Amino acid sequence: MVMKRQGAGLIEVFGAGNVRFRPWKFERALGTSSGGHYREGLRRLVPRAMSMKYPFVSADEAERIAPALFEFVREVLEEAEDTHEVSNTER
Repeated sequence: MVMKRQGAGLIEVFGAGNVRFRPWKFERALGTSSGGHYREGLRRLVPRAMSMKYPFVSADEAERIAPALFEFVREVLEEAEDTHEVSNTER
């Protein structure tokens, strides 16, 4: 399952429970400010994964962080909607 905003993926959840992120799409999906906030928040939640080019979180780790991750994704999406920020690719 891939959650997208403005045609850009924010989080990918695989059937086996693994989670991946595409940091190079955060700004397009959320705008500059919210995209940066999303990246920094993920660095706090999954620092090892966010040091990877294509961040990967194992099913076991994803299960442990799922409640915090869900809350954080919801918060960032609300922030992006509230600011109505447009990414550079939409200008």
